[in-house]
Amino acid sequence: MTYNVGPSRSVHSPCALLTSSTVTLAAGDVVVVDSGTYNESCVVDTLAGTMAAPITLQGAPGARPVMDGTGQDLSGAAGGPRAVLQFNNSAHWVVQHLEFVHGTNTSQNAAGVRVTQNSSDINFQDLSVHDNQIGVTSDSSAVLTLSSSEVYSNGVPGSNGVGHNLFLAGEYASVVGNYIHDAQGGQNVRLRTHYGELLYNTIANAAAYEIDLVHDGDSETLDATAVLIGNVVVRLATATNVEQTLVFGVGTDTPVGRSSSLYAVFNTFILRDGRNRLIRALPPTPGATVVFSDNAVHGIPTGTLLLDGAAVAFDPGTEAIFSGSNNWVTLGIAPPAPLTATLTGANPGFTSATVYTLLPTSPLLDQGVAPAMYLDDMGVSHPGVPSLEIQSPLGTLARMILGPPDIGAFEGTTRALPDAGTDGGAADASMDAATDAATDTGVDVSTVTDISAADAGSTDVAMTQATDAGSVPDARSSSDAAPPVEAGGAGSGSNNCGCLVPGGTPSRSPWALLGVLSLAAATRRRISVRR
Repeated sequence: MTYNVGPSRSVHSPCALLTSSTVTLAAGDVVVVDSGTYNESCVVDTLAGTMAAPITLQGAPGARPVMDGTGQDLSGAAGGPRAVLQFNNSAHWVVQHLEFVHGTNTSQNAAGVRVTQNSSDINFQDLSVHDNQIGVTSDSSAVLTLSSSEVYSNGVPGSNGVGHNLFLAGEYASVVGNYIHDAQGGQNVRLRTHYGELLYNTIANAAAYEIDLVHDGDSETLDATAVLIGNVVVRLATATNVEQTLVFGVGTDTPVGRSSSLYAVFNTFILRDGRNRLIRALPPTPGATVVFSDNAVHGIPTGTLLLDGAAVAFDPGTEAIFSGSNNWVTLGIAPPAPLTATLTGANPGFTSATVYTLLPTSPLLDQGVAPAMYLDDMGVSHPGVPSLEIQSPLGTLARMILGPPDIGAFEGTTRALPDAGTDGGAADASMDAATDAATDTGVDVSTVTDISAADAGSTDVAMTQATDAGSVPDARSSSDAAPPVEAGGAGSGSNNCGCLVPGGTPSRSPWALLGVLSLAAATRRRISVRR
């Protein structure tokens, strides 16, 4: 059954229906929320769909409906929520095309969205989550996916580590095709799950760390794994903790015999300050491993470290658990000795200062290799070669690998398709990203993006190299006045490669992350086996 809620409906708000004493949602039900702002918060308690027929909560077409926690009691006291929308002991939900804002409390731990009390198979798609103390959080054996969403400006500004865009603990988290940026106070991603995967995301400009994988709780269980494939990670030069980019290791109270592994392949890392350390590794436990292959690491050569120990400049114990090959590293940044076949150079051949796709002359082309397999949470082996890559404005697109794979988050051949001229302009003489799907009055003049100021069309929706420089919808809601910071920007430290290196000033441009990823369905099938 479909329920329509809104100010002009018989049920005036989503929480009024979700907590109704007269309506019990069942498998296959759909709740459609009219556009508008709903000043409320609530707990979805012990409501379950099925794998085949989840319960769906979605915004109506148009601007995302806004669930606003301003003035709400989000203390979590007396069974109340600690988020604008919270799931307790519920399963098989899809939540999409909604916006969650202003989740705050006096303890500084309220969230936009929370998954807790063993809730399972909660799938978030096409969300905007911002200006909460925590964006999205989970705990207590939670199982969730987050895809094609923008999560930004969550945290406690000026707090030096309090509040994060994502703080995920529990059994399983899959984070795919999102734009996660500008965490205020804390980290962009804090991952504490037994199994967690970050796939094809842009993660940029956190106040503290970009990614925090320190073992704690569920991540300290035997054979816990964090998987990073196909991400673009951009460091904020003015971060309060400028040294640490990705933190991996164990807490001081980690039980003996527990292990955890990090598998990071085909990512692109941009380091903007000579004090940056890409991986700050805390003391390892027996059995811990780090696989680091086919990544592009670009930064200032002087001072930057790829691997840094917890208390000394370089930790031999952590170096010993590293393995991998065929990474490209800016000349002058020393890789750990266990990494073999490392390529170096001054110019990675990125498309521009803000677009980290590859030029036809890039030294990263065809230099990758198939890395070691990795195990998912079910113990099933998977190849590390990526099947998708980041798409702007869409979450992901198929990665077209012809011959050896390219190093980093992007494949040069993926966008090497001629423009047929169907956008109303002349067909490109060389390789444009793809044809525009919308009416476009500008003439394509670049091999990478439509740059005509007269471009009146919307963004390309099929295999586009980058967003048009003309009229492009913002990924934020219509109420947001300023666009998000793009992952990159022009600056004086260009290193003569057309790409951002440390010292640059971030540019601002609109982003739109729309669409539903097929990976979410695959994840849900795996959850059905687990549960």
